[in-house]
Amino acid sequence: MGTTGVGKTTTIAKLAARYVMENGPEGVVLVTTDIQRIAAHNQLTSLAKVLNVRVEIIDELQYLPQYLEKLQDYPLVLIDTPGMGHADPLLKPHLQALEQCDAVQNVLVVSANNQYQMMKASLHSYRLANLDYCVMTKLDECATLSDAMGMLIEYTLPLAYITDGQSVPEDIDILKSSEFIARAVNLLKNQKKNQALESLHLSNQ
Repeated sequence: MGTTGVGKTTTIAKLAARYVMENGPEGVVLVTTDIQRIAAHNQLTSLAKVLNVRVEIIDELQYLPQYLEKLQDYPLVLIDTPGMGHADPLLKPHLQALEQCDAVQNVLVVSANNQYQMMKASLHSYRLANLDYCVMTKLDECATLSDAMGMLIEYTLPLAYITDGQSVPEDIDILKSSEFIARAVNLLKNQKKNQALESLHLSNQ
């Protein structure tokens, strides 16, 4: 779950493709609750065809727990939700429906290149979902990870995966907190080095 454009569907594609490569397609189901955007249906349906996995489109949220109960024998069920901000009328019904699903782990997808206040707003929008984990996307587009690191520290939200590119399934990794911090520090060092070189160049002009 997360706001529009953070990479939710792409992240699901990477997770599903990696599972299929390692275990075969029989154990995966892709589920979408995005009933507003036809493009979202088409994207997930196309992915399911490529991976040869089952796909379910849930158009009545109140029945989501019953739908998922029928899928409980599948090792991996990935639910793609629509991009929703705090003022979206779809947000509350989605969170309420997911709250009724005991076995669901709620994962917030956040773009690491967003400013801290945007990340914070996203987290507050979804706080009612009792978030279990966070996925940080678009690390390859970041000059700094200080805002992303600050959010994770302040809200003590466990980091499940990071993504750093568009390639499926390659550009997704499990990253320990210490590794994420090390990556953030290296980016900060490079940023300061580039700023110093730029200042030196300007002073020599």
